[in-house]
Amino acid sequence: MPHAFILDLVSEREGAPQPLQPHQAAHGLFYHLLSLISPDLSATVHDARRVPFTLAVRPGRGGMRLRITLLNDDLFAPLLSVLLTRAPRWRLGTEDYQIGRLLATPEGHPRAGCVSWADIAAAPPRSSLALEFLTPTVFATSLRNGKRRYTPIPETRLVLGGLLRSYQAFAPQPFENADLLAEALTDRVSITRLSVQTEEHRAGRHDYVGFVGKVMWQVQEDDAELRRVLGRLAALAPYTGVGTKTPYGMGQVALL
Repeated sequence: MPHAFILDLVSEREGAPQPLQPHQAAHGLFYHLLSLISPDLSATVHDARRVPFTLAVRPGRGGMRLRITLLNDDLFAPLLSVLLTRAPRWRLGTEDYQIGRLLATPEGHPRAGCVSWADIAAAPPRSSLALEFLTPTVFATSLRNGKRRYTPIPETRLVLGGLLRSYQAFAPQPFENADLLAEALTDRVSITRLSVQTEEHRAGRHDYVGFVGKVMWQVQEDDAELRRVLGRLAALAPYTGVGTKTPYGMGQVALL
């Protein structure tokens, strides 16, 4: 069951500066929390081909606001227990923070909550999908020489294809014809509205140019299967994010 929750982290020192690299600090902190649960679990998540979480840090009142999403059902309860019982103080960058609030429902924060895989599978079909890219989004593709290219453009095959791969990786009952669906999404779903701009974002040791803004896609034919797929991908997108470097705050999206 995908989960999203918000942590308000309050600085222990009034007027404390924000950490110079908040997303990298949050990334290291997340793995530290996993190691408190189990060192083996931390290593397994770290080595996963497709990581089962996203992180995003924003300035908050008196400190920082951290949004965490989890796609692995085995992570939510243990991580929540660690947060509430074994991690009273957090270090982000050079400053210490304490948990002010933990918001895990839409009533507490509109970007918190959870959704069952059954509800995702039963999501209403969509003939269109509109996403707001809240943080810089970039896609990594492999070149023939073994290097990687980073593309800050919301191409249909990258956005919807990436969401489809996430669905296949984490859903307990993935699509049987994923390759054919990926081709159909690329060929028969088109961008109908686009308002984006580029922004730079530090993720890990490097800076990446990504895009933020709003994009709408439309199914170009009356295809019931594609509309069903688009409905499921829309329900999943706020939890998986889009593109690469989502554990460092990139690719955060919201439905419009």
